Parts: sequence; structure tokens; C-alpha cells
Amino acid sequence: MTKDCKESVYHCVEQIASLQSGSLEDLGKNVIDLLWCISEARSDLDALPIIISEHEESLQLSCRKGNAPQAGQNVCGILKKIARLMPSGPRETLHSSYGVLDKAFKSKNPKAVSDGIRDVVKVLLDEQQSGGTLPVFVEGNCIRIGRHFKVAFCRTLRVPDDGKNYPLPAGLGHFPLHAVTDYAKRVPSEWLETGGFFLPMYQSEAMYLEFSGESWRPNIAKVGIGRINAVTGKTWDENINTIQQDYLLCPNQRWLDGINAGKGFVRQFVAMPLGQGYTVEEQVTDECQFGGIQIAAFSAKPGIFPEIDPKEIEKAKLKPSDAELMVKILKLSSPSQGILAMHVLKYPREEIFDTFGNGKRDLLIELQKEALKQLEFLMGKTDAFSRLYSEIFPANFRCGSNQPQYRLNISDPFIRGAMGIAAGGRLKQKIISDSFGSNTWDQSKKGSVFIHLVNSKVYKEITGNKPPSPPIEAVHYQRLGIPWFNYYDDHLSALDPSRILSRVKSIFTVDQQRGKAKKQEEPLSIDPQKIVEIKVPSRMERIQSLLSATQAAARNGASKSIVRLTTSILDLQDDFAPAIGLRAQAHLRLGFYDEAKCDADHVLKISTDKELSVIARCVRARVSLLTGAPEIALLEAKAAVRVSGHNPTLAAIIEEANAILSWR
Repeated sequence: MTKDCKESVYHCVEQIASLQSGSLEDLGKNVIDLLWCISEARSDLDALPIIISEHEESLQLSCRKGNAPQAGQNVCGILKKIARLMPSGPRETLHSSYGVLDKAFKSKNPKAVSDGIRDVVKVLLDEQQSGGTLPVFVEGNCIRIGRHFKVAFCRTLRVPDDGKNYPLPAGLGHFPLHAVTDYAKRVPSEWLETGGFFLPMYQSEAMYLEFSGESWRPNIAKVGIGRINAVTGKTWDENINTIQQDYLLCPNQRWLDGINAGKGFVRQFVAMPLGQGYTVEEQVTDECQFGGIQIAAFSAKPGIFPEIDPKEIEKAKLKPSDAELMVKILKLSSPSQGILAMHVLKYPREEIFDTFGNGKRDLLIELQKEALKQLEFLMGKTDAFSRLYSEIFPANFRCGSNQPQYRLNISDPFIRGAMGIAAGGRLKQKIISDSFGSNTWDQSKKGSVFIHLVNSKVYKEITGNKPPSPPIEAVHYQRLGIPWFNYYDDHLSALDPSRILSRVKSIFTVDQQRGKAKKQEEPLSIDPQKIVEIKVPSRMERIQSLLSATQAAARNGASKSIVRLTTSILDLQDDFAPAIGLRAQAHLRLGFYDEAKCDADHVLKISTDKELSVIARCVRARVSLLTGAPEIALLEAKAAVRVSGHNPTLAAIIEEANAILSWR
């Protein structure tokens, strides 16, 4: 956060305080200006511009009409949504400011508004929060943490616990998510301390977590069930373990269906009431305290991965600094780029304002409004949205909006009280190893959330909404011909199973020991033709994909992106000479001469390719010229000419070196 940004915010606060009493229209305008200044200062809160855009027009309208109570409600509505992006401490401070600002607006007293808003500004500009916490907010029935990580909670079939490893069952829609703060007067007081969200589950219902993000900008995520790590079985914390991997690499790990209990398989996540000895938490800790699901996501350290998808840069045929950047984004034709609102926000706000200048903020606002209108129009056209969805996601997408929602006449099996996660049957799934290493990830750049689980009856009492239909049974699943999925990822290394979690007893085993289960669960017979194979790109395919992106970045002169992308390639294969050659050229353009020479030396050492050899010698020659050694530059260039023949680049180096030597 720059000093200029802070000064702009506090200048807006002073302007509000200096307004004459009764000027509600001016007051509303200055509050909006203040919010946009905060948005510029807090570039890490990606959703803030959308929140402001949603309420800006109605706030201005209320102020123009002199409707002070409505204006106060609009401001409080903005603050409530901003609060959801904040950790629990600042969130509580924002909550306490609602009443103060509401009364201040009703009095139409600018001084009272400015006094009420100072505490808000102090919280939002707190250096300890700025840049260190990834924003957490609901996006549809998913939770987004930061720009590049999203998790959904998916309904699915519960498989039998018969000792057989089953393929992955299909997704049957998402669980509905609700913010705890939206039902503060109806939820248990303990929930208000942790905040987060809640969702309904039936007893014995299965779920899986679905992760999504950008392959060019991966994240990691820790998953807890009752504050027990679902990967290691150890007590939950929000730190990255640098010795033993206790997190998931996303989006490589597309789904997590259960606890890491065995080699090549997981035990399915199944909801059970707390206090009956079934949950993983109770079996590992001998206590029944938390329940629910915990998620903590971490982004990479700055400079390791690109900020912008290199393919988008190539598609738009522009550099990130071009003046028409935002306009061209809106014209991109790829179906996945039809959802424009978040697309605009993929670009750092500093870069946007560097491009347009701070005086062009109104243009950015208009672009965001236009994006939101297009998104709203698209969502209103069901057929168009379905087509878009099918184009974004392949036909084998495991849980999509086109999956049928089965409504079966089954009784409501609930037990009143909070729910936790227990271990069910076995599914073929492995926890993918982190190929980047724990040092890639930023411990301080994280976002975390607590998901409370409630049964269907309590859900209805809290929300007043009808709960989802009861879960599908295996017999109906088979009869309807719903597919199964095998995630073909044999070339990816996997973590060893957790010794702690391998000792957790399944629901069936607990019932059997208590004398409740008289016989083994009936196994399922699966038609092989109903199993969809989902292939994960091999290491070489990933290298080729990264190389294509690197070449696109090179054509657009994006040297920093080239360095990041080629470093990612070399993490996969450390002797891939084409990547080393491209990185050498990028280092040269960036003025990192030692790094450029080191890469060029490495290319000459490991590669016999003539073209790569010439590139490496050109780099070494240019480094020698730029560091005051024209004699060496001349030797390097002549050596390259002997390999390649006449070359304009080499000829220019030779001419320049001779000129320097003759001048001496």
C-alpha cells in the first residue's frame, strides 16, 4: 500500500467532515469516492470493486432523493459484504460500525458520518491486514479465496464400505452455502466466534471437495475435518509444514473425496452427528469439540508465477501495458472469457491505473459496470449459459450445472445437532505431491474459512429454506446409468498414507463393533462402460504447454513472465535446454547479466543443438559487450558465425565490438 493511496483515503474522510450539514447528495458522492480510494489502496481485496459497483447507483439515487435511511442501509450493505472478505478480528470491528453509520446518515450530519467512518478506514488500511490476508467470499455455491483458488462442496453417492476400492462417483450438484453473519440472530453463538459459512447435510450423506484455479498460477490448500488435517491426521493449524507435506496442490488435485487413509485410496467423507463416536475428530482426539470443515489456501511468493495468463496476452495481441488493455479484454472471444467481471479484476489495480492514469478511474468503473451487465444478461439466458458452461468445462466434468438433481421420495434421516465428518467406504484417489516444493508458497499470504455442517431440520430452522432433496441411493444411481470416474494420473507422484488416518474406523466398523451392523454392506457391481477415464497431462505435456506460453510471452516482450514460466519448466525438467535458452535471453533484456551468462553457459554445456548454441553465444557476446569486454564479445560472435554462418544479430555484435576496439 503506497503512501499516496493512504493520503487519498484520509483526504476523502476530511472532505466528508468539511461538508455542510444537510447536503446529502454531496455526502453520498464523497462516500463513494472514499470507497473507491480504499479499493485502490487495498488491491488485494479483489471483490471490492464489484461490491462498490453493485451499490454505487442505488446509494447515489437515495442521496439525490434525500432518503437518508435508505442511504445508510446502502452503506451498511457495502460494509457487510466487505466484512466477509476480512479475518474475524477486523470483521467484528466492521460489524460494530453498522449502527453508528446508520444513525449518522439519518441525521444527515457529515461530521457524524466522518467520525463513524474513521474506524472503518483504520481497519481497512491496517498494514497487518493489507497484503497478508487473501479475501474470502462466496461466488455462487463456491467459496473463492484470493484470485486464483476456489472450492466447492459437492453432493455425491455414498459408496459401500465393503473393502473394495471404487472409482469416483459423479457429482450431484453443490451444497447451498450461507454466511454465518447473515443469520447472526439464529445461529449458535459459538459460530459467530469463528464466522465462516454453513451448509446442510443429511446423516450418512457423502460429499467431496472440488478445487479449481489456474494451471499457470497454482495455489495450495490445507483441509481440516473437525480441526484434524485430512492429509496427515495431525492437529489442524494454518502454517505450511516444510518437512512433511500437509496440503494439496491445486488445481493439480482437482478433488478430495476423503481422508488419506491408504495407499492409492481415500476413505469417503460422510456426515455424522457429533458426540456419537463416529467422526474422525472424535476418534483421533477422543474429544467432540469442533466438527465442520476448515480450509486454508496459500498463494505463491511474488515473482514465481505470472500474474496474467500468457495465453490471454497472446490472444489479445498486446502487452500488459498497452493503453487499450481493458477494452481488448472485453472483446476477447473465448467462451470462458464471457464472464467478464472477474476477468477485469485479474489485472493488478496498480497496473490498470498505470495504464490509464488515475484520472481514468471513471473509465474503469464503466468497464466494470458493463462487465456486470453482460454477466447478468448471460445468466438470464439459460440456454446461452448452459452452452457457455459446456464449453468452459469438458463433457467429463465431474460436477456441473448440467448434472440432474435427483428428487427421490426418501424419508428425512436427521438427528438434531451439529455434524462432523466420518470415514466411509474406499475410493481410488491419491494425494498428489507438491512438485514445486514448500518454499514456493507464501506463509503470510493466506485466506482461511470455517464451514459449519448442520442437518436438514436445523438448516430449515435457521434459514427458513427448504433443505436439498435427500441423497440418492446406490440402487437409483445404478438404475439411472450415472457414470463413474477414474482419474488417470499414474505419472504423478503421490504422498504416503497417514498412519493416524489409516487407523480411523469407518462408520460400518464402528457399528459392527457396537453390534448394530449384522452383515457386510452390499457391494456394487459397476459396468466398465460406465467408467469415464479422465487423463491428467503428463510431465512432458505440461512442459510443452508451459513452453508454448513462454513463446507467447516472448513474442510480446514479457521478459519477467518468461523468467517465471521457464523456471516452472525447469522445476519439471532441470536440463530442458530450450527453456534455459529463453530464460538467458530474458535475463539479458532485464539487465541480469550474471544470470544470463550462467544460463548461456549451461546451454552450451548440455546441448548440441546448433540453434541453441548460437542463441547462447549471442547472449554471452552481448553480456561481454555490456560489461565492457568487447574482445571476448568478438570471440564469442565469431565462434557463433562459424556454427551458423551469416546472422544479422551476430553481424551487429561484431560491428559494435570492432567499433569499440577501434575507438580505444
